[in-house]
Amino acid sequence: MKVINTIPVNFLFLMFFLIPAMATAQIQVDSYLNRVEFHFQQASNKLLMLAEEFPEDDYNWSPDGVAMTVAEVLTHIIRYNYSIPSGWLGIDIPETVDLSRIDQLGKKSEVIEEFHKSISHVKGFLNTLTAETLTSPAAIYGSESENWAALFFMITHLNEHTGQLISYARMNGITPPWSN
Repeated sequence: MKVINTIPVNFLFLMFFLIPAMATAQIQVDSYLNRVEFHFQQASNKLLMLAEEFPEDDYNWSPDGVAMTVAEVLTHIIRYNYSIPSGWLGIDIPETVDLSRIDQLGKKSEVIEEFHKSISHVKGFLNTLTAETLTSPAAIYGSESENWAALFFMITHLNEHTGQLISYARMNGITPPWSN
C-alpha cells in the first residue's frame, strides 16, 4: 500500500482557505469596532460640548420639574456607559467606579470629569472584543440578540440623550457649538 504524503495538501488548504477566512473575519470585526468607536466618539463629543456650554446653575434645570435635570441626564449616560458593557458584554466596571455615587454628582466639573472617565472606559474595552464575543447570544431588554447589539444600543442611547440635551440647551438660549 502506497502512503500519500498529505502535508503539502494540508499546508495549501491552510494557506489559501483557512488563514484568509480567519483574516477576513478579523477585518470585519475590526471594521465594525472602528465604526462603533467612531460613532461613540462623535456622540460623546457632542454631549461633552453641550455639558461645557451649560452654566453651572443650569445643571439643576429641568424643563418641567419632573423630567431629568441636565446633571441627571449626564449622570444617567455615565451610568449606562458602565452598565451596558457590564450587564450585556461581561466587561468589568473599574474598581474605582462607584455606581451608587454617580447619581449624587451635581457639580458641573464633577459630572464632566466622570463623563470623561466613562468614555475612556468604553474606548478601552472596545479593542478587546472578539468575533466570538460579539456574536454570542444576548438578551437585551428581553429580546434575543447577539452582543454586538449592545454596542449598537449604547450608541443609540447616547444619540437619544444628545437630542434631549440639545432641546434643553435651546430652551435655555444655548446654541449647540457645532451649529454655529
